[in-house]
Amino acid sequence: MVHPGRHRKLTRCLAAGVVILLINSLSFVQPGGGTHPPRRSHNAHPENKAVLPRLRGTAREATGETASSRREDAFGDFEPPRPKEGDYVDIFCRSTNAFFRQLVIPQVREKVELKPAGTAGPEVLDKLTAAPEYPGISRPLWLVMVGSIPTVLGWYGYYKFSVEEELFQAELRAEGRVTGFGGYGTLFPFVFGLLLGIAMQFAGFDDIGSLLISAASIWILAGQVNLYRRVNELCQAQPGVSDGKPVLWEWWALLPPPIDVIVGVRQVHFLAKAAAAARGEEWEKDVVAEEYFPFISATRFTLKEFARSPKMWFWFTKDAKDIDIPFLRD
Repeated sequence: MVHPGRHRKLTRCLAAGVVILLINSLSFVQPGGGTHPPRRSHNAHPENKAVLPRLRGTAREATGETASSRREDAFGDFEPPRPKEGDYVDIFCRSTNAFFRQLVIPQVREKVELKPAGTAGPEVLDKLTAAPEYPGISRPLWLVMVGSIPTVLGWYGYYKFSVEEELFQAELRAEGRVTGFGGYGTLFPFVFGLLLGIAMQFAGFDDIGSLLISAASIWILAGQVNLYRRVNELCQAQPGVSDGKPVLWEWWALLPPPIDVIVGVRQVHFLAKAAAAARGEEWEKDVVAEEYFPFISATRFTLKEFARSPKMWFWFTKDAKDIDIPFLRD
């Protein structure tokens, strides 16, 4: 049994360490807003957003430059702008991403470094093993299932990392600021907190271990709610994805199964559609989301609407009539 005095001393040390890490993490945001030395770039100035693409497009059409080379050029030209003074959300999000990025070994960072769109091949295995790209790769639900089920959701962790990092980079390029933590800042605090919490419990520090595991769980859950918010914004902005309407109820992430699973698979589906639209790719029908389980691709619905509408549940109930119960009426 661990002496109470040791418990208190270790708790104070951990708290002090967390505060120091948070303060030091701010230093990872360089003056240019990223983790590399700043370079001058027209992309950092919002007033040039609308003008530069037209000017560049005219010149490239004259020289016969391909769409692929244009993407690579735009990818390489970008340098993130400096966070605005007082924008603590942007500062905290970028600092967290940069800090946890430094904790990953260089060999792994190189493998998952952001690549320009089209780097990955068209085959299933190519997309499953691809590094994050900008704009993000379209990963339909059937593909996510192919990677996740055989690996007992192991690959889903990589999916989570990739889409968070892609959304982080896309938001930074479009808005000059971010409201998410990216792949590093979202996944690794959860992983490190979970592992450290388990280690603490094995070492006899049950209370501290439980606290760390709870904090890690809250972090990843809050990140999921934030992801749904950003997916809603992305789908509303992309023509032909959701007709300008939100597709997810963010707070459903806080509900127990199967509701959290329902909103989770819908996020995968609609993010894949939005990614395809952003890359100018033709959307290929996803039979899992659009035929076998109609609720996945349906417009946003309420819990009562879902409960009274069997036609939304499965492919074999698509002709079923609605359940008429007073409690289920809106």
